[in-house]
Amino acid sequence: MYLRISLDQTGEERAVERQRQDAMKLIQEHERDDWVLHDIYQDNSVSASRREKKREHYDRMVRDYEAGRFSIIVCYNLDRLTRQPSQLEEWIERSEKTGLRIVTLTGEADLGDDDGRLFARIKVSVAKAEVERMGARRKRANEQTVAAGRPAPGRRPYGWEKDGVTLREDEAQVVRSIYSAVLSGDSLRALVRDLNAREVPSPQSTPWTAFKLRQVIDRERNYGALLRYGVEQPTSLIQPIVSKDEHEQAQAIIAGRAQPGRKPEKHLLSGLATCAICERRMGAKGLKSRNAGEREPYYVCNSRINRTHESDGKVHPTIRAHILEARVREEVVKAFLYGPAELFPGSDDGGVAEASVRLQEVRKRIGRVEDAIEAGTMQKGRAASRMAGLHREEAAALAVVTEAQARAATGRFADIRRGLFRPGQRVSFESVAGVRQEMGLRYDALSFDQKRDLIWALLEIRVERGYGAKRARLRHLVVTHLNDDYQEEL
Repeated sequence: MYLRISLDQTGEERAVERQRQDAMKLIQEHERDDWVLHDIYQDNSVSASRREKKREHYDRMVRDYEAGRFSIIVCYNLDRLTRQPSQLEEWIERSEKTGLRIVTLTGEADLGDDDGRLFARIKVSVAKAEVERMGARRKRANEQTVAAGRPAPGRRPYGWEKDGVTLREDEAQVVRSIYSAVLSGDSLRALVRDLNAREVPSPQSTPWTAFKLRQVIDRERNYGALLRYGVEQPTSLIQPIVSKDEHEQAQAIIAGRAQPGRKPEKHLLSGLATCAICERRMGAKGLKSRNAGEREPYYVCNSRINRTHESDGKVHPTIRAHILEARVREEVVKAFLYGPAELFPGSDDGGVAEASVRLQEVRKRIGRVEDAIEAGTMQKGRAASRMAGLHREEAAALAVVTEAQARAATGRFADIRRGLFRPGQRVSFESVAGVRQEMGLRYDALSFDQKRDLIWALLEIRVERGYGAKRARLRHLVVTHLNDDYQEEL
């Protein structure tokens, strides 16, 4: 038995239940013919109008038939089984080879007979034509709706009620928090972890992913815009969640971070720490601990990771990840604890949005040149020269974005410092200890990317050969009087 309905708005499956009851009566009437029900294949609220549309139980039924598990299909009508002439031809071919029968509640479709095949083809062609007419009517109605400044009907957009114009405030607040986090420097990966950890409902009530998050941020609807075929339509009906400036800044920040071919870092100090032997960056790698014998994360010189250290005959350092990260945490807190307030201006976005917009513009120009090269409309010599210049601009713009992100990170942490030290307040040794502890906890509460930006701005990290935490040589870039050689510099 195959049951299907294209749209079940209530989710109560009443239509397919009616089909099932009528089909069961038909099967019971044929008990004298030794009919035995093998299985019920049900696709509720699934369209058959497009061949590429996935129908899980239809596909399972096809596999079972080809495995020889049944010889008769019962369905309410032939267009419940398929609305695609090409799919009907596949059933006709199966019928000719194996004697398949398709029995409908509106009459048997004898695919083994010329007249039966003609009837079935006409039936499916009429159903296909009706789908196309319905599609044309729906398209014209949607165009009329959009022209009136209202969104076309469809799936309820996340953040709005079913009418598509009235805010659903709990979801709208989630969208606002996402924009705020992006503008504050959080990455999509950090946002996904946070939203899923707090069990914040997502569209379709499935776990958040970076792709789903990007879909939410990309919507022009968020600032009240209505698009039709990529063209913004005039409307004042949609209640906006964020401003157009916030939307464009968030878009630019995300685009500015995207670097083709580069995977996001998984460990805090990967690429920030350097090897004192060869000055190469250090990455993270799981190595066996001498004591426990189990693998744990270490920061390792990239020459060892890439096995290029064997040729220089030198011993390149490694250090346990938790040891180095604890040293870095201590020095970050120390910088804000003992650094003059004037070194750390208050928090703003650090110019991240503006710098990201410039980087995005450069990358768009690179894309246009690549399109011209592919289309053959630009000479190779001119294209090579143009691309070299654009890549230099991209590198410079990326450096500005990185510096802006670091400024924003230090500004945010400076606000934490000012919240703990009140102007004119006398500070005792005991209170300093308490402030140090509190600042450490607030450092821990920062997102992964905020910590990386903060460390990049404040510290130079070099790892030497040796044992313990002392092999990590940390040099302050902002609060320079904390460095060992500060007096020598004076």
